[in-house]
Parts: sequence; C-alpha cells; structure tokens
Amino acid sequence: MRFGKTFASYQLAKKMNWMKILILTFKPAVEEAWKEDLLSHIDFEG
Repeated sequence: MRFGKTFASYQLAKKMNWMKILILTFKPAVEEAWKEDLLSHIDFEG
C-alpha cells in the first residue's frame, strides 16, 4: 500500500476516458480508502 497505484490508475482511466472501473481488494480497510484518496487528491500541473 501507498505506492501510488490509486493515483496511477486514476490517471490512466482519465486519459483513456473510461467511465466505469472495477476495483478489487482483499483488505476490508482498503475498500473505502481508495475512494477517499481519489477524491482528496490534487493533480499537479504538468
């Protein structure tokens, strides 16, 4: 955890114009953490 996978996946989905993404996890604690990370992340210019 905490290696930028959520951010990298988000950037890929954004670039590919994907509208639906399936997120699989085996850890219950991660279930909501990805959403919080994604909604609170600020993209840097460039």
